[in-house]
Amino acid sequence: MPSKNIPRISVVIIAFNHGKYISECIESIVNQTLSPFEIIIVDDCSTDNTREIAKMWQNKCPNKINLIKNSVNIGPGLTAIKEMKSIKGELISWLDGDDYWLPNKLQAEWNALKKNTKAKIAYSNVFIVNSKSETQFVWYEERDHCLPSGDVLVQVLSRQFFPNNHSIFRNFLIYNSSLREVGYRDSSLRSYWDWDWKIRLTSRFRVCYSGEASVAYRKHTDGMSMKNPELHLKAMHEIYNKHKTLIDSRSLSEQIKIRLNIEFLIHKQKKSLGLLDHDRYYTGYNIFKRNYKLLCKLKYHDYLSVRKDDFMIFLSLIIPGFFLNVIRNTYKFVDKIKRRLINTYV
Repeated sequence: MPSKNIPRISVVIIAFNHGKYISECIESIVNQTLSPFEIIIVDDCSTDNTREIAKMWQNKCPNKINLIKNSVNIGPGLTAIKEMKSIKGELISWLDGDDYWLPNKLQAEWNALKKNTKAKIAYSNVFIVNSKSETQFVWYEERDHCLPSGDVLVQVLSRQFFPNNHSIFRNFLIYNSSLREVGYRDSSLRSYWDWDWKIRLTSRFRVCYSGEASVAYRKHTDGMSMKNPELHLKAMHEIYNKHKTLIDSRSLSEQIKIRLNIEFLIHKQKKSLGLLDHDRYYTGYNIFKRNYKLLCKLKYHDYLSVRKDDFMIFLSLIIPGFFLNVIRNTYKFVDKIKRRLINTYV
């Protein structure tokens, strides 16, 4: 276990053609209030000036920064796993070379782990920036409810971790021993390997939230998340099928949440690619019918555990868009009135 005061943290930066952004990324790690023990920059055969900029930073901080170049391009997933197996820190975090952190990121997450001694993973809120590092929006606005901690497997499986967002926590801080216990990437997955990884991690370990938005996630046209929707769809299928036994082990209300959200995401992706005519299993009506049968098995008090967002997905599968917007706006209006009443009388 790391020292209670100054933990040994390793940070891995995975870079590929990030010449526009890599300096901002490295600087944000060097300037952490809780200084990392080591910073490993892995250049995945960039064809721009990424390596030269990283080398400049290595010369500035020779005792802290280690620069490695892959002999061939192997992609961010395999690059991350390749280096994590050999790092020396007692805790690990990582990021892509086009993202960056606010100065208190590591300190806030380490504080959260010290406070929540049963947790092995700590994460922070995320804000989206553009190519000019201008903030576009924050994943969690800290209005309605706190982000999840503890057993978060259901939220990770269903990709319902952040409100109104199908993303999961990223750039988390984890004990090296816990990481080694679960293992690394499933090499059979060409996309969404990190989702599968987080499912396996959260099926074993508890998670805690730092309480701060300190991870900058850059969205730009060159980013990997903007490419190859067919590959994403294939990976969704593979991960869903891989973890069905794990899904079946949860309560019925949790199974509904997980199945409904994953199948809805597959439905949307297939619809955008024009593939629903070839796979009737994922039509809106069939998803609704399957999950409605499960919903009917719930006892009355279990209905309370099914979130409003999940019911809205149910409705969106069978109700035309215009009527769904009316229902959605009615929900928003009622919530707005409720908050005003609370602010007035509390």
